[in-house]
Amino acid sequence: MSVVIFKWNPGFSSYTMSRFLTDLEKCALANSGDIGMNWSIRDYDRVKKGDTCYLLKVGYGQTGIVACGTVTSDSYSDEDWSWRNRPTKYCDFKFEVMINPDAYPILDSKSLSQTIPDFDWTGGPSGLVLTESQAQSLEALWSNYMQRQAEYFEKASDQNLFVELPSELTGTVPYTMELGESYNGQKITLKFVEGEIVCCLRILNYYRTLKKFEVRSWRALRHLFMQQYPSTENLSLLCADLFRHRIEYTTDFYKLSDDDETD
Repeated sequence: MSVVIFKWNPGFSSYTMSRFLTDLEKCALANSGDIGMNWSIRDYDRVKKGDTCYLLKVGYGQTGIVACGTVTSDSYSDEDWSWRNRPTKYCDFKFEVMINPDAYPILDSKSLSQTIPDFDWTGGPSGLVLTESQAQSLEALWSNYMQRQAEYFEKASDQNLFVELPSELTGTVPYTMELGESYNGQKITLKFVEGEIVCCLRILNYYRTLKKFEVRSWRALRHLFMQQYPSTENLSLLCADLFRHRIEYTTDFYKLSDDDETD
């Protein structure tokens, strides 16, 4: 059996981070990684049913392996996922392990590149089959990683720790911060409540925000916002910084009603 690498950039992939997190939650609730889907592949003539596959996150944020699974079909032709009318080959597969890269350290691209330098772990075409020596090195790395994290994963599985993104900032910070979908991928929503007035600030590009604020994960971004914009008095400063970084955002103000949910 071969080892196949699916490369995934949530910044432009049709498989968004929100969809990944939804599948991750389904995986945890079912206590199983049996989440089936398909992926485009370059080495379609070498990918076979029963092969092992890894999902490699590239692009902004923490990068590395975020899922492992099994190929469940031979290759087949279908419509181009990017709507460019290119001849495209796919295979079906199912996830067996999924890890949230914005909530927990993963087997990162740096470690992969150091151990297997003759493979591009930072980008390039997807659906590539590793050589036998590359596959053996990766499987050893992955096995060691999973063994090191076994105790935590058992605890996380019970408590849903690495599945759900924290939606509320802790402490006395008077706002919530959530990650959701937008027209260009993901958006960050900050909800400030002061008396009966609610301000919703929506930052419309999550990955651009990570890059411009020079952080690598959701957790790091939340910590940075807590430190730099701890109250409603800092809202204008946050908007000024977003404008300076050329990050698109919107703000809405409304009066709190009985139907509104607050934390």
